[in-house]
Amino acid sequence: MPSDSRAARRELAAGFVAFAIGFLAALIGYTVLLFHSSEPEQPWWEKLMNVITFLPIALLGGLGLACLVIGTLGRMHYRLGIYRCVHCGRPMRGIDIPCDCRQAEEQDA
Repeated sequence: MPSDSRAARRELAAGFVAFAIGFLAALIGYTVLLFHSSEPEQPWWEKLMNVITFLPIALLGGLGLACLVIGTLGRMHYRLGIYRCVHCGRPMRGIDIPCDCRQAEEQDA
């Protein structure tokens, strides 16, 4: 398997793991704060509804952490020269930075 395919799979797997960790950390953190700061006589179903209301914010927390991890890994892979030009084989410098070879310039034109 080519190294760029392995790198892309590694980024995807790390993104899934980071999403799960970020989502659970935000949800557990909010739940702990809710149960410690709420009134003791408040029924459990009201607390549960507050936690369910917080789910979209926890989702954003997971997505934010996943974006951060995938972006960092992508930069690291470009810096290590894992992604290469399909025409000349030179290492790519970044996602939006085209290769300087003649074949890539002819294809873009």
